[in-house]
Amino acid sequence: MLSALLLTVMLVISFGNPGDSPFALEVQGVLAAVQKPVTRMGNILQRGTQGVFGFRSLVDENQALTRRIAELEEEILDLQLSRAELEELKTLTGALNYTAVQESKFKIASGIISMDGSSPFNIFTIDAGLRSGVVKEAVVVNELGLIGRVSEVGPRFGKVISVTDTNTNFSFRIYKSDTEHYLGIASGDGRGGLTGYMLDADARIALGDRLVTSGMGVYPAGLIIGTVSDIADNRETLLKTIDIEPAVDFDNLSTVLVIVTKDLL
Repeated sequence: MLSALLLTVMLVISFGNPGDSPFALEVQGVLAAVQKPVTRMGNILQRGTQGVFGFRSLVDENQALTRRIAELEEEILDLQLSRAELEELKTLTGALNYTAVQESKFKIASGIISMDGSSPFNIFTIDAGLRSGVVKEAVVVNELGLIGRVSEVGPRFGKVISVTDTNTNFSFRIYKSDTEHYLGIASGDGRGGLTGYMLDADARIALGDRLVTSGMGVYPAGLIIGTVSDIADNRETLLKTIDIEPAVDFDNLSTVLVIVTKDLL
């Protein structure tokens, strides 16, 4: 059937103009009837192909939008964290009304990124270093009081040794009044606490007395250390020994403030 139809078409094309004879016109009508479903099918296939590629394009666009939304959500989270850190920095600075802190050259807020050793927060690493202005021997505090000092510093990190470490020794004062105060030496017990002794055998101290840094040595004067939690008389040295409850909760540190005083620059 199809062969006969093709032969007829060839004869029409060979022997005359399709518009010159009734037979040619009849053939043209038959061809139109045949072409109509073929053309319709071609259009359907074309639209189907376009639909497939259009759907693929929509999928790609949706994936790109999803990735962008995730990026924006991450940026928003970063901004929220930065805002929270800024507020915490303001709180830290406002709480520490020490002359050395207020007159310091730099105050850098930093987070804790790792702990070293078996005891928590005796030695730990912060996420601020030379590029942020941190230097070796810079003092580390939070809103409660003294934490320690920077013992090592790199471009983007700092190692902090806390006052509770057994290798730490520093002097303190206990103020009883404007005219009565006593000097002592404290050291870390390695377990998150402090011990010390008074240099004056006749020092009149009591449980709950507050200790602050004396200003002799690494730490500037006036930083809160903690309070006297126990008192004993050492018969060998004839000096009073004390246990000290740190003002800082060393089991729950998160953000610290690094103080770079002018003498360190």
